[in-house]
Amino acid sequence: MEEKRKTSFTGFQLKLIGWGLTILWALGMTVLGGTKAGLVLQYLGLPALPIFAFLLVEGFVHTQKPERYVIGLAVTAFLAEPVYDFAVTGSWFSFTGASGQNPLLACIPAAVELYFLRYKAARGGNVANVLMVIFASLWAYVFNIRCGISFMLMAGTFFLLREKRKLLFSMGCAVCLVPYITPALGLLPLSCYDGERGALDPKGKYLFYCAFPVLWAVLAVVRLLAE
Repeated sequence: MEEKRKTSFTGFQLKLIGWGLTILWALGMTVLGGTKAGLVLQYLGLPALPIFAFLLVEGFVHTQKPERYVIGLAVTAFLAEPVYDFAVTGSWFSFTGASGQNPLLACIPAAVELYFLRYKAARGGNVANVLMVIFASLWAYVFNIRCGISFMLMAGTFFLLREKRKLLFSMGCAVCLVPYITPALGLLPLSCYDGERGALDPKGKYLFYCAFPVLWAVLAVVRLLAE
């Protein structure tokens, strides 16, 4: 008889962990931006990347209407873009610079990536899969999406290896180490995922859709008041 895990996390709990890390990262980018403390907070928040990449794949695989799921994420990302730009750069529309576009926009090329990988999964073709991941990464690079390349690599890895748990986390760890180190820490709570949605889901997802633009709107107001 398989021993039950002493520690486990539902999908909802993983979202809460991811959001806590996202807030740290956002504060490091804005309120404490340009300081050593801000840089530390940014690195502490990066483990949110693999968590949300994993949850994107889970949502995409298990939802009955992936198109609606992706559209919801895309609308949220576009709504957040102006306030993200202002909170980080002081300009309502900024398409260049180290700050990049808000990370949630990575869900759009990631969705295209996942659609293709799911289509090819039934037909084989490892070379085509690799090329698709590279294409999605280039898309994120061209549009200057913050952490976009890392997110594409993680989403592709998690999707392709979702049935091979041990290999998934081994390869996921390797991917998370490029080009940063701290994102690999996000694999620790993922290794305790119990496969359940958890409290407030599926209706609770709308709270998370609203939370991202609201977070950056608050930080934009903080910057506005500070000027």
